[in-house]
Amino acid sequence: MYMSPERRHILKYPIFTGVLYTVETFLVFFALNTMTLSYYTIIRSGFIIFNIPWFKYLLKKPVSRLYYASCGSLIVSHILVSTQYFFQYQSNAEDNHVVQNTIIIMTSCFLNSSYNNIIEYSMKRHGDIMPNIDFQIIFQMTYFVLAAPLSIYYTIKNTPPINPTTITMYFFIALGLQCICLIRYIFSIANKP
Repeated sequence: MYMSPERRHILKYPIFTGVLYTVETFLVFFALNTMTLSYYTIIRSGFIIFNIPWFKYLLKKPVSRLYYASCGSLIVSHILVSTQYFFQYQSNAEDNHVVQNTIIIMTSCFLNSSYNNIIEYSMKRHGDIMPNIDFQIIFQMTYFVLAAPLSIYYTIKNTPPINPTTITMYFFIALGLQCICLIRYIFSIANKP
């Protein structure tokens, strides 16, 4: 259906966003190996800052003053927490990955904002040709094809702990990711006129 010449161009959206999602996932994985989860959580909230150019130039959405103010407050909080985190870990040279991890997480924020806004743009532009469920299937398949070989390699090289706690954690992580896809699908149906 999407391989016909007049529809083939639509495939670039789910494939490209799947590639962005894969790159983001690997960046976050490597950063989380050397940073605290609390620092990651605070810095990760910065994805809303990167929404501003996407809203203005791609989606043509107005950006309110309140949104600008919240982004400004977020930048101040990021500066404060990064400075505190940097000075806390500056004494230990082995653990001093603060700048590298901050750049990685900010890059992941940009990637997250990018693929979410591109998904919204493509659904508004081509939603009548490619339903959201098809988009999500192609998006997830792109991620699977790109992530599976590296994931298998890393799992073989560094076998994760297998015990009841980790199995439970893995189950809920997988369930949560699938729920996100299902919720996106439900919202896409609910938002149709």
